[in-house]
Amino acid sequence: MPTRLFLFFFITLWFQSANADLLACLEPGIKETLLGFPGQNPADVTRTPLQQLADTRLPPDFDLLGVRSAERFNIASYRTSANEADAINGLTTSLVDSAWITREQPVHRITGGIQIKNMPQHNSLGFCHDEHGTLHAGYVVHDKQAYVVMFVNPRHRGMSCQQMMSPSQHHTQLMDLPTLTLPDDVTKVHGTGYGGGNNEEASSKSSFNSPRSLADLEKFFSAQIPAQGFALEDSWLGNTYAGSAWLSADEKHHLLIRISVQSAGRYKVTMTKTARSDSAASATHAISISS
Repeated sequence: MPTRLFLFFFITLWFQSANADLLACLEPGIKETLLGFPGQNPADVTRTPLQQLADTRLPPDFDLLGVRSAERFNIASYRTSANEADAINGLTTSLVDSAWITREQPVHRITGGIQIKNMPQHNSLGFCHDEHGTLHAGYVVHDKQAYVVMFVNPRHRGMSCQQMMSPSQHHTQLMDLPTLTLPDDVTKVHGTGYGGGNNEEASSKSSFNSPRSLADLEKFFSAQIPAQGFALEDSWLGNTYAGSAWLSADEKHHLLIRISVQSAGRYKVTMTKTARSDSAASATHAISISS
């Protein structure tokens, strides 16, 4: 075996072993609240407080467990002895006192979407700050210990807090998506979450690595939809694209699930819900293929 190739395998195995040892030494709660995405490095976890919360006096029983920086957001996990109501009320007071704006409940109580375990992307408390971005906080209990997990996105997508909370952004039935859970055998998640919603459509998407075939993934995701009030209208499977089209039981909404191959073993799944119209009914399948 050439020397360079041997060194490559040696270094790769060393890093894998070091990561496994580090993961085993982590404090309880770090893996569950900060490393929910498969394939993430425990060495990325620090105890450096989030810069966006530097001016915020959090409740005294909030004990910083760790912070991890991701590509699009930062995550902070705090241990707490408070129950959910007291913890959320205390956090709300602390943030509002530091110029964070509470987003109205109909905006952030969005249900469903593409999800993975231990990541409170939905059903979380939402805040906005014109300088620091947006913050979502969820209350998580693991092995009888409670945690408050905060997701901070420093980017506003070009909108101020006032614009983000304008009437056009208010909650509608359309914004409540069915739930799609990623397979347990996913080896890495590159990003997942709610893609936004308005009076016309709502969507959620995820990019991930999986040993499954495109056909297996299409069957896996499709199997989760019927029990959530949608009936299958059509499905398709190609070499690089697969998907299915659904109609809600009340016949008011269309649901489109698209899965694409991004590279060997890497996929992207998108779920889009739209209000039904006569033109949309005839165009659903054409849109899915052209996408």
